Amino acid sequence: MDITGSLTTQNIQGTELASILKELDVEYTLRLPELSIRDILQLLNVYMSVAQNQITEYKFYNKALNALNDSLPTLDKKELLQFIFYLGVRKKCLESQTMLRQCQKTMTNEFIDSLTSEELCIICISTFKTSTKIINKALLEKVKKYIDGNLSVLHDFPLFVTLVKTLRHNRCQDDNLLNTISYTIIFNKTYPLYTFPTICHIMALFADYFYYDKNLFKIITQQGLEQLNDCKFVSRNVYLAHQLRAKDIKRFLWVLSMFSDLKLVNRSVLKTLFIPKIIERIDGGEINRDVASLVDITLYLWMLNCHPHELVPYVFTKENVQVLRRDSKNHLRLNLLLYAILIEDPALAKTLPIKPSMVRENDYSSVFQLRKRPLFERLLKNLDKIKKDLNISKFELSYEIPHINIVGITGYRSGGTKAVYIEVLDGYTQIRNVEFDVPVGLMALKLRLLDQFEEGVLVVSQRETDDMTDSELINFLLDEIKLIC
Repeated sequence: MDITGSLTTQNIQGTELASILKELDVEYTLRLPELSIRDILQLLNVYMSVAQNQITEYKFYNKALNALNDSLPTLDKKELLQFIFYLGVRKKCLESQTMLRQCQKTMTNEFIDSLTSEELCIICISTFKTSTKIINKALLEKVKKYIDGNLSVLHDFPLFVTLVKTLRHNRCQDDNLLNTISYTIIFNKTYPLYTFPTICHIMALFADYFYYDKNLFKIITQQGLEQLNDCKFVSRNVYLAHQLRAKDIKRFLWVLSMFSDLKLVNRSVLKTLFIPKIIERIDGGEINRDVASLVDITLYLWMLNCHPHELVPYVFTKENVQVLRRDSKNHLRLNLLLYAILIEDPALAKTLPIKPSMVRENDYSSVFQLRKRPLFERLLKNLDKIKKDLNISKFELSYEIPHINIVGITGYRSGGTKAVYIEVLDGYTQIRNVEFDVPVGLMALKLRLLDQFEEGVLVVSQRETDDMTDSELINFLLDEIKLIC
């Protein structure tokens, strides 16, 4: 123990340090059963001090976490928080997720109430880094109340972003919380101090919930654009605070694509600012090998009705296409992008070395959507009553745009040909906190692609039909479908 502790005070570098740690790792792993919880945590602290980036590679680290997990019921508050901290070092690890869930089960209301902001941060960071959902409702409520009841947190940017990430990861936004955050940012005028990543995380918190705040977005969108315009890319191998990361630019674009029909950014800005910044980072080696991100960025630009022809040679290289064919995780977004290109820019589609799948690869279940979208059941019931008057043989639930998991209704004529598409704007598909019906990004893309088809498209608003009787709804459907068929 004394030998290991001395490593933190001696200036031992390179291969000599690695050799010493390797020998000590074997020794302390063998002695682990004899060590107390206090000794284990002290050793982990030493490992973290001298080998922060390699700590997960040592046997002692992994064995120590198992030992701490076995002793979970006996850990005091400080020991439990240290354990949680070290679990967070193993990013996106299933074993860490399991242990973190077990840690949460030991947390009493008294324990949660006693957490300081720093202690709450440790838990939030570890659960976020390991992609672990917070299953303790009292803990999640603590995060929400901490923001709502300590609005000075907006001045503590690292803490604020940590809590925002937790809210996003656990999908626990609501109108009141977002409205409070928006009002406080504007009233306290903290936004001029926000970095580009902070702006992106705040915008994403709202976009996840489809919640648009006009005043807030007007301010921080412009601020984000100015920071993006002023930033200079030096090298992927150099960390500079003002050198914006491609992952943050991608997040910014995703938010813009979610609110695509609100046109928060002009298409000319997408062409002259975003695309050059992306190409700059591809040429600089930051994301040239991150094929999934290149596909995502191109898709987000396409959702914004910007055809990024300049990116195509970088995205669909021979090597990238091979990667895309192998990586099934990217198939959904890739096929959606390729399908959108095929429908809206067939000339470009002919030049691509890869074609979209024309069938849905995912077996989407309509049950979940229908549970949250009651208007569909009402529409199907009333459409069945009027199908003969419309010379339509049947109406069925459908996914007319492959790779977009948003259910609609298709009307078929007696010969099996399609006659009409009916889409619904409701809480599942439209932006919140606006005075009129605006489809959220993927729904906006779906409607845009359907408009390219020969069949008519009827968009039904839940807001408008909620107050209709069944008789009024039937008359509305008859009039509208006759008009477009």
